[in-house]
Amino acid sequence: QIQAPVHTTCLGFAMSMGAIILAGGEPGHRRALPNARMMVHQPHHLFHGKTSDVVNHSFLAQDIKLQLARLLAEDCGRDVDAIMAIFDKPDHYLTPEQAVDFGLIDAVTESKKKRRGDGKPNERSSEVPKSSKKVSQQS
Repeated sequence: QIQAPVHTTCLGFAMSMGAIILAGGEPGHRRALPNARMMVHQPHHLFHGKTSDVVNHSFLAQDIKLQLARLLAEDCGRDVDAIMAIFDKPDHYLTPEQAVDFGLIDAVTESKKKRRGDGKPNERSSEVPKSSKKVSQQS
């Protein structure tokens, strides 16, 4: 078990297992940027081989689906049946605001421009600060 709180942030896309990992972060520290997207769905499996192999794999797939539904339900504060119902539909895409309502994340992180409050873009300067000293390299 991980002892330190794990902070998770979706910068672009958190889909499939990525969404489950995102939801598994420390409650209160699961975030997404405003233009990020998340997606949850049931596990996908490709079965081939003998009939007995396909049957065994299908039982394993059902167990994995239930296990993932339990994890997601616990992390999102939902019941397992609700997650299973979502899994039985096509891919379930979420905006950051929808992901907060769903319980996948806790907050949408504001952009630096918005936090700055003056409406000016945040630009990185290539200028070296006057206080820094140039270090010469010696061989």
